[in-house]
Formats: sequence, C-alpha cells, structure tokens
Amino acid sequence: MTETHADEIQIARTFNHDLLIRKSDQDAAALRWPAIAHVLVNAELIRTFTRHEKRAKIQKRVVQFLGSAAVLMMLGALLGYVTALWVAPPGSDRHIPYLGVLSEISALGALVLAVLASRYGPVRRRWLKNRFITEVLRQWHFRRLLDGEAVECSIDAQAQSVTARDAALSKLIHDLAGNVGEKMDELSQFRRDSLGPIPHSRLPKAPQMRTQLLDAYRALRLDHQRDFAVYKLSAEDKTFAGLSLGALSTLTEQLAGTTLVLALTCSVARLFVEFAWSPMAAVSLAMTGVAVRAWRDGFALEPERERYQEMVHELELLTARWENTVDDEQRFRIAEEVERAGLEELRSFIRSHERAQFLV
Repeated sequence: MTETHADEIQIARTFNHDLLIRKSDQDAAALRWPAIAHVLVNAELIRTFTRHEKRAKIQKRVVQFLGSAAVLMMLGALLGYVTALWVAPPGSDRHIPYLGVLSEISALGALVLAVLASRYGPVRRRWLKNRFITEVLRQWHFRRLLDGEAVECSIDAQAQSVTARDAALSKLIHDLAGNVGEKMDELSQFRRDSLGPIPHSRLPKAPQMRTQLLDAYRALRLDHQRDFAVYKLSAEDKTFAGLSLGALSTLTEQLAGTTLVLALTCSVARLFVEFAWSPMAAVSLAMTGVAVRAWRDGFALEPERERYQEMVHELELLTARWENTVDDEQRFRIAEEVERAGLEELRSFIRSHERAQFLV
C-alpha cells in the first residue's frame, strides 16, 4: 500500500508491518518526521519482530493445512463407513476390499492431525505465542510515543535515549521469552496487560515536534490499524487458498446450509418415494455439512470476521473524533483509546483461536 502526503513524501507500507521495516520506509520517515525518526526506527525491535512474524506466518499455514487435512480425512472415513454399510450390509457377500481398513486408518490419522492443530498441539500454541509477541512488541513501540515529553527530551541526549530504549526492549524480550504462555493466558482470561497500564499521553512542548508526533501516530498506528481491518474484510484479502475471509465465510455458510437442507429433503422424500440410495445420500450430505462447519469453526472464520468488523467500526469512530477536534491534547487522549482497542483486539484474537477446533 502506498500513501501520498501533502509534502510529496511517500511511505510504502505493507500491512502488518507498520514499524518501518523497509529501508525505503525508514528513509521516507526520516524526511517526513526528522525530529522523531530516531524514536520511530528501532533496529533491535525490527529484528525481533521480523523473526517472530515469520514464524507466526509459517505456523499459521501449518495449522491450516493440518486442520484441513484432519477434516477431509475424517469425512472420508465416515463416508467410507457409510459406503461399507450400504454396499455390503450384514449377511451380504458384496464388499469393497480394504474399505474398512482404509476408513479406520483415515479416522485415526484425522484424530492425530486434529490434536496437532488444536490448542493442545504444539503448532497452534506456538503460532499464538509468536503472534502474541509481535503484537506486544508493536504495542510497546507505539505506547512509547504517548510520552511526548520523553521523546522531546531524547533530542538533547539522543545517544543516551537509544541506550535506555534498547535496554528496556531487551528486558521486555527477555520477560516474554520466559513467560509468554503465562502472559498470554493472563490477558485472555483476566485482561491483564503484559505491558502494564497504558500510560497517560503527554505531548511535547515544541510545536514542530508536537506536529510530527501527532502525524506519525496517526499515519503509523491509527490509519494503519483501520486500513488493515478494512483490507481483511475486502475481496483483496487472501486468508486461505487465494480466497478472502468474507468469501470463505459466505461460501462455507452456504455450503453447509445447502448440504443439510438436501439431506433433510432426501429423508422426507423417502417417505413418499422409494429410493434405494436415499439413506446413504442423506447421511453423506449431513456429514458433509457438519464437516464444512467443523472446518469453518477450526479456522474461526466467523469470530475473525466479527472481530474485524468491530475493529473497523471502532477505529472509524476514533478517526472521526481525531479529525473533528482541533485540540492536540484531545487527539492524544484518543491515542490512548486506540491502544486500548488494540489490546482488546489481541485478547479477542487469542480467545477465538484457542477455542477453535478442527473436529467433525
């Protein structure tokens, strides 16, 4: 995504990378916000964030693959059992070689994959931990901007400020490395913020720095979070297999509903017209509908979409309030609310994906 500003300085932003990771973005930020560029760009933060972000993306794809395979294998096993009962009922000489054995193997494999993709397996838990770390790092970075007086003081002692900032970041990374699971559970269950209370905003006194700080927070935090939520709800999103979150949610809802209605239709039609294959068709369609719902719930598609819808609504209201006020102090009070919204969104993300299960 590319933003064009009034001063013709462009910052190419990739969604979910609003920490000025690219060198070109860092150069553009130094031109647009020269007074606070040393605060906006943190090399250690970028290295740590990038490492955990990469792991989280890989682990998310592994969870999606394992969960999808688990649902398909369990559906195949159930359909195999139904086929065996219909083709070769008790007392019949008809049978399909190894169908029962293959169904059993498929069912056992599906259960193993479902456990691996669940919150009790190693992959999903690691994915959530790495995602939690990236969001905590992002929150730590932008909460520092709320203390504008400290940012202003760092101009006169920039070297000491960088040293102190790196020491605070190193301590945070060390604490997260040893207790990330515990801190994640505390946020999910008790709303306990791992960074402590959100600091009260304090704007710098220098007019130029105040303007740059407000502009940087608006562009890199408020606008970016809102634009990312809008993107996730758009057709451009690629949640899975090239399909967007909205398309997947609608498709699975319609597919599950259609198969269940057809299953009911087959059952009712059998009361009036004799179809030898109607029992098998009804059961197979019903199981397919349940499998589709299990896959949708495993991906947490509905909670995901609802979370982004609420996020867009709340951030649009905050953006409107930001634009309609002429008081800089009030704008930074709104920044505190943006941080609270980000914390609640992280909590909702953890809770919804911990509850998601790929089980038919």
